[in-house]
Amino acid sequence: MTTRVAESLLSRLSACIAEQLGLYFPRARWSDLARGIAMASRDLGWEDIDACIQWLTSSPLTQSQIEILARHLTVGETYFFREPRSFDVLAAHILPAFVRARRGKAQYLRFWSAGCCTGEEPYSIAILLGQELPDVQNWEVTIVATEINTHFLQKAAKGLYNAWSFRATPPEIKERYFTKAEAGQWAILPRIKNMVQFSSLNLAEHGYPSPWTNTHAMDVIFCRNVLMYLTPQCAQSVLHRFYHALVDGGWLIVSPSDTLYQLSVPFTTVHFPGVMLYRKDTQDARTNRAYLPKEVPFSIRQNETMGSLLPQSAWGDVPGRAVTLPQCASHAAGEAPEPACTEAAGMVESEGEAYREALALYEQGCYGEVVETLLERFPFQQPAHHTFPLDGKVYALLARAYANRGQLAEALAWCDKAVAADKLNHGFHYLRAMILQGQGQLEEAMRSLVRTLYLNQNCALAHFTLGHLTRQQGKGQEAMKHFAHALALLRIQCSDTLLLEAEGLTAGRLTDIIHALTDGELFR
Repeated sequence: MTTRVAESLLSRLSACIAEQLGLYFPRARWSDLARGIAMASRDLGWEDIDACIQWLTSSPLTQSQIEILARHLTVGETYFFREPRSFDVLAAHILPAFVRARRGKAQYLRFWSAGCCTGEEPYSIAILLGQELPDVQNWEVTIVATEINTHFLQKAAKGLYNAWSFRATPPEIKERYFTKAEAGQWAILPRIKNMVQFSSLNLAEHGYPSPWTNTHAMDVIFCRNVLMYLTPQCAQSVLHRFYHALVDGGWLIVSPSDTLYQLSVPFTTVHFPGVMLYRKDTQDARTNRAYLPKEVPFSIRQNETMGSLLPQSAWGDVPGRAVTLPQCASHAAGEAPEPACTEAAGMVESEGEAYREALALYEQGCYGEVVETLLERFPFQQPAHHTFPLDGKVYALLARAYANRGQLAEALAWCDKAVAADKLNHGFHYLRAMILQGQGQLEEAMRSLVRTLYLNQNCALAHFTLGHLTRQQGKGQEAMKHFAHALALLRIQCSDTLLLEAEGLTAGRLTDIIHALTDGELFR
């Protein structure tokens, strides 16, 4: 049956969907859009499709509306070990290189399945790791799987699959890693299932990469059969954010159908037999600045005192506190400054310039250069080094750079220095909690979050994170208290207010996330 919708309404809806979900519905696909909105209208409580479209396009979409639209407008077609050549390259080249570099040191591996659909892809990654890494239990393995369609996520979290999901899978995979379940289904083994962390994420939004979504410092990102459904502008933005999310030398794996040749991307193209992958190589990127990401991965604001761009409070900027330069008591008005005072002021000015340069490099995703610049320009190792006002911010920036490179031990060490330089900065304590969470040190992370709230009881994101961690520990009532505190703080803010420690997350978006966590069955 054909659904008849006015073209003018479909045009408005297509533009709305493109802007807020990133999904691409050109005129040639308006018939698909009409069928999808006809089904979504019923779930949204509307009998009149035209009225539903007018309602949807009259104001920004809520998280609930986005989830319902995504359920009916996205495609769920996947199976285990789809496009096997990508997995062959992962097993033969990519994984061994990371293992050789980290074995006996910081033994961790981080993967992200972006647009994971019903979970076959991230579970395939987990199975491959079990096959190729005999001592996988000795490694800190993170497999993050994100999807905008919460219906798909619910199925993925259950880990139950029918025969169609194994249509191109070797029989021994199903026999070794699955057990028979009811109604002809197969259940993935708990040890494989527990390796994957599922969460809802809209790639068209700006809340990633970020420690709070665990989408930072990735070794490998899978994003297959996703980009072709996005608008060119959204695909460009997503690729730039993936670039920021990867460590130096990290890999982006896309589908052959996701052509990147028309997009300006900073990645180095690497050809393997039968497949083409993309690698983050900041050395290559330095030679061609035109291809560096133009988007800033975090919000920044002007601080007139320094005349420079200073980051949010998690980086060391405390609202309402001006950065002051050292003063010399003997320098009265009209008198020439003493040499020592002049030297100190010059050092502060030089270090301020170095900080600005490093911050600009961070914005371009050149985390290695951030480390090089700061360690070279700041005399941290000199015994006579004086503590200047920028030190806390520099330590925090170093911690961020190391964390984005996946060097979490170094990140924690520099974050501890930031905390020591400014013990009352709640943002530093929150940053420390995020790094500890990435290391799997959940108890210590929770202690840092408690300190964050001691210094700033109005930090909604700290309440949210504590709620998330206590829920993981099975402390449901305690988690609900933290979620309730976070919601109470968010209600007094405008929905489009940016949260200081959340790198692009708004109060409205966090509110929607908390409602999803507390009301949906997926996270119970």
